[in-house]
Amino acid sequence: MIEPFSAWIDFQEQMIELQRAQLEATKRAIKAGSDMIDAQKAAEQAAKANIRAWQSWLDLWKPRR
Repeated sequence: MIEPFSAWIDFQEQMIELQRAQLEATKRAIKAGSDMIDAQKAAEQAAKANIRAWQSWLDLWKPRR
């Protein structure tokens, strides 16, 4: 009678470990999503800066009347 109970406890411990691993994976995914948003914002800022730089360069070289 002890053996089935032992197996059940082992199963429950494995389930707890699995849930801990799922929580850890979720934390990493959330962090990766946050990092992706930061990267997208930085890329947008770089693109806007590039546009401003080109506009300034064109203003510098456009013919004066």
